[in-house]
Order: sequence, then C-alpha cells, then structure tokens
Amino acid sequence: MLASFLLSVWIPAAHAQACDGAVLEKALLQAAPAASADAYLALVACDPVRGLKDAGSALRRIVGSDTNAAPAAAAALHLGATDAVRTWISTLEPEGRSRVASKLGGMCDQEPAIGVFFAKLRTDLGDDFFDQRWHRGIDKCRTPEVRALLTDALSSPTVGRGTRNRTQFASILDVYARNLGAEALPKLTEYLATARDDEEASLMLGAFGEASNIGGAAGTNVETAKAAVAAIVAASPKLGPQALVRARGLLVSLDDQAASDALAAQRWRDRLTNGVYTYGVAAVEEITCKNGDARLAVHLGSFTEAGTQWPDQLAAKAAERLPTAWTFDGAAKCKGTETLTVTTSVEPFNAEGLAIFQKTQADAAKPKVAAATKAWTVQHDVFAW
Repeated sequence: MLASFLLSVWIPAAHAQACDGAVLEKALLQAAPAASADAYLALVACDPVRGLKDAGSALRRIVGSDTNAAPAAAAALHLGATDAVRTWISTLEPEGRSRVASKLGGMCDQEPAIGVFFAKLRTDLGDDFFDQRWHRGIDKCRTPEVRALLTDALSSPTVGRGTRNRTQFASILDVYARNLGAEALPKLTEYLATARDDEEASLMLGAFGEASNIGGAAGTNVETAKAAVAAIVAASPKLGPQALVRARGLLVSLDDQAASDALAAQRWRDRLTNGVYTYGVAAVEEITCKNGDARLAVHLGSFTEAGTQWPDQLAAKAAERLPTAWTFDGAAKCKGTETLTVTTSVEPFNAEGLAIFQKTQADAAKPKVAAATKAWTVQHDVFAW
C-alpha cells in the first residue's frame, strides 16, 4: 500500500522508472544528507528488503527539516523499522522532533503503522511521552491505538486531570479534543461542569474550540460548534471570572456573538440586582460660547443594564446613547459649540462603588472647572440602557 503511494506522491519520476535495488542502495549510501530522504524513499519503493536493512543508516543521514524526512520515516515504519525511526527522531532537536512527529501524525490515515508506533512509544516512554511533547504530533492521527492512548491519558494519575501540571494536562486535552472532534464533547462537558476552580475551567475551555476545529484547514465544524456553545452556556453559572472572560472570546470564535454577550450577566453575579447591573457614567461638556466664554458642565449619573453586553461594549456606544437620556444644552444657551467626553465604569457597581466612581470623575474634572469662565455640575437620575 505504502509503496504505491510513495511512487505516486514522493518519489521523483526518474527513480520510479528504473528499479534496481542494488543501484539505488549504492546511490543512498553516496547521497548527501539533503538528498538522503529522496534516495531512501526510492529504495523502499523498489526493494523493501534492502529498505528495511538500510533503514537505520539511511535515517541517520536524513536532515529533520527535509520535506521528505517524515515520509521517509513513515516508509521505514511500514517496513517494521520501528527502533530505527525512534532512535533517529530522538536525536533531532526538539523543534525538529516536533515537526517530524506532527507530519507523521498527519499521515496516519495512509500508514497504520504510524499509529502503532506512537502507541508503543507511549508505552515505552511512560510519562516522558508527554514531557517530551510527542502527543502534539498525534492530533490528526485518528487510529484506534492513538485514540485509546489519549483517552487513557486523561484518567492517568500522573498526567491526567488530577496532575499538578495543569498546563500539560490542558495540552493533552486539546490534542484529545482535536483528535476526537465531536466525540470529545461529552468528556469536555463533564470536565467543565465539574471544574475544581477558575483556573482549571479556564484551561479546559480551549479544548471546545479544538474539538470544533476552529482555525483548521477544513474550517469550523458548525454542528460541533453549536454543541460546544450549549455546553459552555450551561456551565457558565458556575464559571469564575477568568473562565468567563476566556469563554466570552471563545463563543465569538464559535460564531455565537449573542451567547458571548450574554455571559456578562454571569461575570459579576453578586452585583446583579433585580436582574440588572448598575454602571456609573460621567460626561464632561466643554462649551465655547459665541462671545468666547469657556464654560464647563460635569454630568454625573448611572444606568442599569440587564447583563446582555460587556462594559467595553457599553462604553463604545455610550457617547451615542447618552444624549437620548440626558440633556446637553449648554452650547445652545450661549450660541456656541461643545465637545462631549463620556466615561463609563469598567464594571458594574453597588451603591458604594457608584459613589466612589462619581467622586473620582468629579475630581478629575476639577482642573477644567478651574479654567472655565463658568462651570456647574448636573446630577442625573438613573436610566435604563
């Protein structure tokens, strides 16, 4: 199976036309490192017996950054040269090892021996398999052996959910999610719903995006994304601030802006009163009258909002929204012009927090008040956004 695939995809036409194992073996032994991968692939396709015999010596000469380095390793695995491949990859620099492993993982559907190789490597290396980040190469290797490897890792007492190395576990969970796709959602949903704390929940959230193939060449899986959104929304009442902020961005990536916005209602639960938040808002009205007088009005107030938008979203719209709730007529009274600067609080407040916000805004305006010909402060009633 692999030999015909090599001939059609990787081996130069000149090599495929004339097949003499002895000649190709000699060419391999004489090839420069940069040409060794092509030479080995040609030999394997022509003479598998010689290809198996020469696997170790050939791989030692192959440069890890070579385009055909991974295909050469796949060819060796197909012939059974597992130890030779493992030895060679282990000698590469971490970046090169990761690159080759990733390319190998992407070829699992063409060569089943690759999945077997990774599974055996996990058994042989133990937790070093994950410490050395071999798992990053198997996100697209969807063989039964690899899926079992990843599933078993999640419940491992040393690298699974109970590990102290949460960052590594999140990395394994991400690979599990990319590999299994929609099939990973039940486990991800269970984990998120039972997250031990805010940090753990935040780390786990990324796996929902991986399962939905966000950023993948094939595009986001729409149905998986919808299921992921539902799971995140269902878990949101128990999520902490860090996880909620991450979930906000993730839901946008999952193409559900409305669900993302609605998470704002969960962010400051202790400040949600009768179903609404209270935000502080201030507006400094700088007026230049027709006669040249400089006047200043400091407007202070608050508004309520039902938690369907985040503070930065409200702030972006405040300058347009405020004139419909408050009156700014200082310029009209002296036939002049005005500049309006609006500030909203970066989070909702209780009564004490609101008072502090308004005092801070009034204090910040004092230099401009002092410089104005005439200045005044307007205290407004609360309005609903």
